[in-house]
Amino acid sequence: AAVGEARLQPAGQTRDRTAGAAATMSEFEEAKAYLEGNDLYSQLSEALLKVLTERPDNAVEAFRQVLANVEKEATEPTEPIKAANAHLVEKYSKGIARLHKSEADEEGEGENGSEDATAEQSEETEPLPPPRGEVLRDFESDMAAWAAAGIVLESGEALKLHLSLARLAGADTSIASLRLWGKFLGRHGVYFVAEGSGGEVKGEEDEEAEQAEEKANKFNYWVCSFPGDSWTLLPQIRPSTVVVARQIRRFLTGRLDASVQGYPAFPGTEKDFVRAQIALINQECAIAPKSYFTFEEGGDVELNEEFAMPAAADLMGDDSWEQYGSAFSAIGRVDPVISEDEEGNEVSNPPDWTFTPLRDVNMADWDRRVYPRTIPEASGTKVVLRSRRWPGAYAVASPATKSWTNFYVGFGQSRNEIQFTPPMPPPIQKEADVSGLKEQEDVVEDPNPPENAEEVEE
Repeated sequence: AAVGEARLQPAGQTRDRTAGAAATMSEFEEAKAYLEGNDLYSQLSEALLKVLTERPDNAVEAFRQVLANVEKEATEPTEPIKAANAHLVEKYSKGIARLHKSEADEEGEGENGSEDATAEQSEETEPLPPPRGEVLRDFESDMAAWAAAGIVLESGEALKLHLSLARLAGADTSIASLRLWGKFLGRHGVYFVAEGSGGEVKGEEDEEAEQAEEKANKFNYWVCSFPGDSWTLLPQIRPSTVVVARQIRRFLTGRLDASVQGYPAFPGTEKDFVRAQIALINQECAIAPKSYFTFEEGGDVELNEEFAMPAAADLMGDDSWEQYGSAFSAIGRVDPVISEDEEGNEVSNPPDWTFTPLRDVNMADWDRRVYPRTIPEASGTKVVLRSRRWPGAYAVASPATKSWTNFYVGFGQSRNEIQFTPPMPPPIQKEADVSGLKEQEDVVEDPNPPENAEEVEE
């Protein structure tokens, strides 16, 4: 018994030490989490690192001074940041204030305003156009679809966006319909995207863009940074931008004039990249309930007047939706390029490519659910589809209101099933063939011999 007790004693001590170590680690993790939650852990780490690096004589006093400097740098923004923030706040405030003004308010301020108001108005570029709401899609219905998908805008922001879209429609009377396409998230800002149809397709004058098909540029797209900001028209889609945008992955900055770094080199700035991403997202994620559109050979896609919205259970099926967004070939065009070879035969580039305006949807790329989930048979039930290929792309249909919509809210990045590897540069060119070259023979005779022997003797 004594031997057994002696053998059990070390094991008990070991368990006690293990339990004590576990308790100590638990307390350490809790303490570390507390410090990180109060932003104290990073400041202490930076101060200790600086003291250990410099190793001053009076370490305590140096630690206090370093900690004070670190805290000051962390809490007080620099002057350029202060100025930039103040400028953004002022710009945002002015944009929102002007957004809510009616035409009568602007005229009243012009007649009875003070000198300060007159000076402030002179700084503004142009008065806002009167709103035109008859061409807008049912904004309230669209916001309800966004909410069903889990994307909820604050009520004040939604109202400002609605007013801003109405002002945009008033500024361009050629717009036949206008809707909020979605929202791009960037590193330094966001892009609200509006999609409009009708009138002549607009954009920057570009030789390559003029040669692009109308099928690829049948919609106009505008972007702004916040509701009340001025809308900027994006350029037309170009084949070269589509081809390169498929090969690179890059987060947006929020600045339209920013360069797009990457390989292969992108032919344009961020505004061209945004337009290319919109086209690629529409290609796969612009879907509609089947039979909503009709297409006759050689004609355009038109609305089917005999269409009846299916029930929610039918919209959850594998054969209930179809793609209607323009599809782009490997060379970035909607239609193939037809040319003639040396024998006069027609050649299609790319081969076997045909324009297909309506295509079947691979429902394996879409997650489907009914909203609300708790009452799937409610009168206002909506069917929500979320893209797996483009996270942030949604399609929502409401059998009750017989309406549907597509929208996108995300970073403009497609899902990559494998780890991204930058493409290798092209192979190094071969050395020039010098086998046919012959080196000039050495000159062994004097090219300028003396005329007589006397010159040689001299």
